[in-house]
Amino acid sequence: MRLAVISLVPTPYREPLYESLRRMPGLAMRVFYLQAADSLRGWSKLACSYDAVRVPCLTPETLYPVPLIGVWNPGLLRHLRRFGPDCLLIHGYSYWTQMQAMRWAIRHRIPYFLWADSNAHKLQATGALPAVKKVCLRYFCRHAAGALTIGSSNEAFWRYYGVGPERWFRSPLAVDNDSFRSQAQVWRSEKAGQRQALGLPSGRLLLYVGRFAPQKNLDTLLEAVAICRRGAGPHLSLALVGDGPEKAGLERLIRRLRLDDVFVFGFQPQSELPRFYGIADALVLPSSDEPWGLVVNEAMASGLPVLLSKSVGCLPDLLEEGGNGFSFDAKDAAALAAVLERFGRLDDGEIERMGSRSARLISDWDYAHSLAGIHQALESVANAAPAAGRSRLSGVASAP
Repeated sequence: MRLAVISLVPTPYREPLYESLRRMPGLAMRVFYLQAADSLRGWSKLACSYDAVRVPCLTPETLYPVPLIGVWNPGLLRHLRRFGPDCLLIHGYSYWTQMQAMRWAIRHRIPYFLWADSNAHKLQATGALPAVKKVCLRYFCRHAAGALTIGSSNEAFWRYYGVGPERWFRSPLAVDNDSFRSQAQVWRSEKAGQRQALGLPSGRLLLYVGRFAPQKNLDTLLEAVAICRRGAGPHLSLALVGDGPEKAGLERLIRRLRLDDVFVFGFQPQSELPRFYGIADALVLPSSDEPWGLVVNEAMASGLPVLLSKSVGCLPDLLEEGGNGFSFDAKDAAALAAVLERFGRLDDGEIERMGSRSARLISDWDYAHSLAGIHQALESVANAAPAAGRSRLSGVASAP
């Protein structure tokens, strides 16, 4: 079987998965990347051992977030014809190039699977754009062989657009759990010294990791921290790790609110994140719009409790209320402050117990389960083919 994977940009999160697919017996895979760069996160290099092609993109990076326009790669269909795939995995659906690939697959009767991290939070949105999206996506869902799903809210999304459970193949978003766990344990054993080296105080330390962008809702988080400071609750400090368009505004807000226990760190490569997870006491993710939230996977694998807004896509699957963390309404600073104060009052033993619970809950969200879902999807295509093609994937390993 010849598998074409259409993705946006090389990321450290998918590299292990693609490496595993490359080794799958009976499968010839080629990944087609559509974006020219991802400057903010440094995911621009194409240095991989699997077969990959960066298709020239004619739109500038500033337009990538714009639906439909985002990426335009007129050469993709030529690349697909040369490769001659038996099946496509298409990551995303909202750009013109992705729609071209789906139409090409439909026209040539080549099965394709949809793959996205969208969740069910905005399904009832009204207006012209949601109406157009509904018509187009239901058309492409009707013709798809199925969808690779990443979790409960994602499955609700695909159900809404016409892909029922009989065409779901659960392939959870994953990080290298073992690597995060082992590295975080090393840094945790040096917590006091590492905090001192970074200029961080002792006591309860909350951690945010991600972009400084409007949808991350960091102004509400800072307002909640300010509320906690004005009260008589436990002392909390906050480390913000990341970068983005909101950085200057957030730094002004920190000064205005006089939050001298909020510390801003720049963008950190993935290899440096276990240090921060190891010395923190909990991850807080206040996003008002978060399709999934892979930093939650990282934090849980590192043994941290998680404090999540109810708009975070992974919440139904990864948060056990009171077990490994707490939830709150994204835009309610007072509610978030109450959650922060509640967490701050927990003793060390309870925080350790919650962190251990996080580690257990995340154990099934790994690359082995991701690969198994893709394998099942490809088997469904092979089993629908003539008998000569049904045995092509019989020797697949179940883990990376």
